[in-house]
Amino acid sequence: MSRIKAHLFVFATIFLVVFVCFICLVKNVYSLKNVNGCIECHTDEKKIRSLYMPPKINFKAEEGEG
Repeated sequence: MSRIKAHLFVFATIFLVVFVCFICLVKNVYSLKNVNGCIECHTDEKKIRSLYMPPKINFKAEEGEG
């Protein structure tokens, strides 16, 4: 009986290690796709211009030259 438990423990440990490695691999593959998306977005002039908001400058009549 203890031999079966030992085999089950080894199987469960190997399965857990393989599962964690699989999750890490899938995560890395999806993060690589995001890098390409960043390059596409940051080199697209239309997208960059649509995200830019110029700062609001409040001019006061008593300040400055003139």
